Amino acid sequence: MNFDVTVTRESRFVRVRVVGAGGAPRLLSLLQVMEVDCRTWPQSGVLLDLRELEPALPAEEEAQIAAAAAFAFAPLRRIAILTLPGATHDAGRVRAFANEAEAVAWLTAT
Repeated sequence: MNFDVTVTRESRFVRVRVVGAGGAPRLLSLLQVMEVDCRTWPQSGVLLDLRELEPALPAEEEAQIAAAAAFAFAPLRRIAILTLPGATHDAGRVRAFANEAEAVAWLTAT
C-alpha cells in the first residue's frame, strides 16, 4: 500500500493531497508527521484532500481521521476534509466536503 502526499501552500490555507492506496492506519501516521509540520505554517487552515485515496474510507474511519486531524492541526483555525460525496462530518472547525469550491470558500471566509 503506497500513497503520495503533495503539500501546497496557498495564501490562506495549506492543501494536503493524498493519492493512492492507503487505509486509516497510514493516514493516522501521516497526520502525526503533519502535526509537527503545521506548527510553522503561517496559514490559518488546511484542506486535506482524500478524494483519490483507494479504497475510499468507510464512514467510521472517516470520523476517526477527522478527529485525528482536529488534534494534529490544533494550531489551525479551520480544517476542511475533501472526501467522496456523502461525507457528513461537521464538528465546528473540522468539516467534510464533497465539493472543493465549497471547502475553499469555507476555509477562506473571514
